[in-house]
Amino acid sequence: MHFDITEKLCWIWLNDGGDSVNQYVDFRREFPYDSHDELTAVVSIDSDYELWINGRLAGWNQYPNWPTEKTYNTHEITGFLKKGINCIAIRGYYRGENFLVYAKGKSGLILAIVNKNDEIQLAGDSAWKCRLSKSYKSGPVPKVDFQLGYTVEYDARGEDNWRQAGYDDNAWSNAAVISTATGGFWKSLKPRPVKNLIAGDVLPARLIAGGYLIRPRELQTVAQTMMADAMINFPVHKSLDCAGQVTPSRICSFPSGSGECITIEHLPENHGAYLIFDLGSEQAGMLDIDLDAPAGTVVDISHGEHLDDMRVRAEIGGRNFADRYICSAGRQQW
Repeated sequence: MHFDITEKLCWIWLNDGGDSVNQYVDFRREFPYDSHDELTAVVSIDSDYELWINGRLAGWNQYPNWPTEKTYNTHEITGFLKKGINCIAIRGYYRGENFLVYAKGKSGLILAIVNKNDEIQLAGDSAWKCRLSKSYKSGPVPKVDFQLGYTVEYDARGEDNWRQAGYDDNAWSNAAVISTATGGFWKSLKPRPVKNLIAGDVLPARLIAGGYLIRPRELQTVAQTMMADAMINFPVHKSLDCAGQVTPSRICSFPSGSGECITIEHLPENHGAYLIFDLGSEQAGMLDIDLDAPAGTVVDISHGEHLDDMRVRAEIGGRNFADRYICSAGRQQW
């Protein structure tokens, strides 16, 4: 793109959203498409986002800027569009507190759809609808530590069809226009200096242990709660009726090429289950969950770097290496 983006776009955010920490905000807008133009989405935000077109993930990953010197991403979206009314949706995340991986900025989102001639077809303004996420827990939550930011608490029961065209958003608020792209708090807006990150293949993991879990109580954090759980080790493929590639000691190589899954059934009363997966090396990336469960099932996820005693260290010296996912009903991916 060659147009001067700084003169034509504005920052928007949740009306009365302020600069509350750890804030997840949903934005949506519907627009017509006649199937002729090649369209690109332009996005900048403090701190990160997911871009969805008609319910399909089309982009993510804000470049980590200094607070007042922002960059924007571009995402080709033509392949996600259909003839007629389409929906563009963004889930924005504002961290809002200094960490070693983030310098505190100001909550705001810039977005636009432009054609191949750099003409703006749709831009962020007060006509966009927005709300505080009904799924992610916003506001103060336990921190991983002073380096990495906040832990995540997500309740899939709060999701609806907000990313699809035809959704009724009359109860949502109109977005507030904060300033021009380089007005007020923000001083510059430039293209992302390196290529966008891409999602690679799902890495294989081995299920190396599992069994029953007894939870005596909920403590202040998910990490502390997990460390207080009683874990009763049993061979998973026998005691929990798990289907998959079975050896005498473990179920290997998930996800499997043949689509095999792990099935947990017939838990004793007041018992849960635990599973320990080993990636075999230190990795950085995104967690991909695909499961089928009753609504309200709690999935606590801890992560660590060693398994010397077959227990992941969810809490170490006040640091919290654990997040919580609460299931909706049926098959779900996150």
